[in-house]
Amino acid sequence: MTIRFQEPNIFDRILALFGKKRGYVIPSENPYKKWGRYVYYVIPRESFFKALLRPSSAEPPAEVFLDVQEVKKRLEQHENKAKNSSEGD
Repeated sequence: MTIRFQEPNIFDRILALFGKKRGYVIPSENPYKKWGRYVYYVIPRESFFKALLRPSSAEPPAEVFLDVQEVKKRLEQHENKAKNSSEGD
């Protein structure tokens, strides 16, 4: 699976002026099960308005991750689950 992260854009710069960050959203469904092993996957970003309206001190929702390494770790867990379930078949 090829994973690509969206580049920062003008909306991220606006949020930075307010001292806020926009995180990456991990989909609840397993991308490995849905599209298979050989897929080019672009990690979606959190909505600009949700990030703007969230207080700076508040934690992001459970499905939003601000750290790229955490996103990669979560996707590896999805991949391992998919491999284990396919081995059991």
